[in-house]
Amino acid sequence: MSLIKPPPHRALFVSTDQTSLLQLQRDRLIQNWRKANNQPYPRYEQIRTSFREQFEALCRFVADRRLGACVPNQCEVTYVNHIEWGRKGQPPEDLSEVLASWTAKNTDGFLGTPEQVDLVTHHIIRTEGVPVGRLHIAANPRYRGDDLQPMLVLTLTARGRPTSEGVDDVMRFLDLGHEHVVRGFASVTTPEMHKRWGRRA
Repeated sequence: MSLIKPPPHRALFVSTDQTSLLQLQRDRLIQNWRKANNQPYPRYEQIRTSFREQFEALCRFVADRRLGACVPNQCEVTYVNHIEWGRKGQPPEDLSEVLASWTAKNTDGFLGTPEQVDLVTHHIIRTEGVPVGRLHIAANPRYRGDDLQPMLVLTLTARGRPTSEGVDDVMRFLDLGHEHVVRGFASVTTPEMHKRWGRRA
């Protein structure tokens, strides 16, 4: 006999401009941003401030109604990057032109160029030599639906446990995770792509 559990209840709140999303479940609070209506990309500090306000408001709500306590056991920062890669309607270009960690070199020429490459790597995040989390990097080729533009979806997720239950320690890990995501993105992508994007050192 198998029992299928129903999906967890989730409340989703969307801003009037459709770019900011707040997701609330029994075991998580998620602040998202998505591109819509050509709205400018917000800085990390702006989303950070909003998340802290929402987290503190949730903790006050739980305490006022004696529902228990907010006990954070995991923090996460995720960036999803859609990188145009090649010509519309054509197979993607060599992945090594985008990702520094991919060489496309085999022992001999038997295999040739791969039809598709999906990469996943995991990196330990340390503070003063002590492991506190991991940075997960995933690269997946896709085609954009409306015009078949080849895309590389590069997702970087920093995840770990805060050192205590306080909001300040939660924010400290999010800041640490953000730093690893930004520096990890620069490390995993090639100098040629940095020049194309106009990246500053």
